[in-house]
Amino acid sequence: MKERSAARRLQVGILVLIAGTLLGWWIIPHYLGAQADVHYHQETGHYITNDFGFLAYWRQHNGEQSLGAPVTGAFLENGMPVQYFQYGRLEAHTKLEGAPIMLGRVGAEYAEALWVQFAHGRTTDVQPGEQFFAETGHTLAEPFLSYWHNNGALTTLGVPHQRAALGEYRRRSDPSAVLRTWACGASPD
Repeated sequence: MKERSAARRLQVGILVLIAGTLLGWWIIPHYLGAQADVHYHQETGHYITNDFGFLAYWRQHNGEQSLGAPVTGAFLENGMPVQYFQYGRLEAHTKLEGAPIMLGRVGAEYAEALWVQFAHGRTTDVQPGEQFFAETGHTLAEPFLSYWHNNGALTTLGVPHQRAALGEYRRRSDPSAVLRTWACGASPD
């Protein structure tokens, strides 16, 4: 009788294990599918979601490198949904047709807040291999020019607002961060 009872418990245990495994195979894909529009960054403790399209934009535009990890959740700033990242800000322009996601001008806003004005650059003497920007009168040359072209160019990084001073930039461990701050118009240091 004890052997029968133990065998019966073993059978029930195996059936429960099989049922749990089958149920898990059904539930887990549905759960993960529901979470596909959420990306959690353990290093900062913040999420990126598609509530305003930020996650899709972040993924499509190499967000890990160009924007970094989120440092806030999405919230309303001056009536507009925004989310801040290590290297910038995404804005959902819900009042515009199609509610486009755009990059905030964090570097330019920072410079304006400090009352920093950048002199218009030279308009002549463009060297071979440089790209000239009439808007600011500045140029981009290697290695910044390749980085600029490979990481979103005008859409992501904007135009240069000051000349490159490579001596100052050698102190940086991440040259891409230098270009991001420099292209946005903020001082790199």
